[in-house]
Amino acid sequence: MTASPSARARRAPAKERARPRRRFWRGSLIGLGFLGGVLAALWVAVHRYDWMGPLVANTLRSVVGVSAVATLEDCVYAVEDRVNRITRRHEAPKAYWAV
Repeated sequence: MTASPSARARRAPAKERARPRRRFWRGSLIGLGFLGGVLAALWVAVHRYDWMGPLVANTLRSVVGVSAVATLEDCVYAVEDRVNRITRRHEAPKAYWAV
């Protein structure tokens, strides 16, 4: 038996609602992946090129303010310090000047 046209019409909106929801999540995941890639590329650029760090910091200071950038720098340096302490746990300290 086939369903009447009115029964099919009642089922259609639920199916149509699922598509935008799925599209939203797919778009969100793609956006988060893109943002992660941009942040990773920015991190590499800041650590590879000497001029990039001050450029990014000054640009952020003009956009979000000095205190927000100081807080962001503190968080980033804390994460980098933690990673370096974990990954270089067994290395001897290195002196960059004559002792």
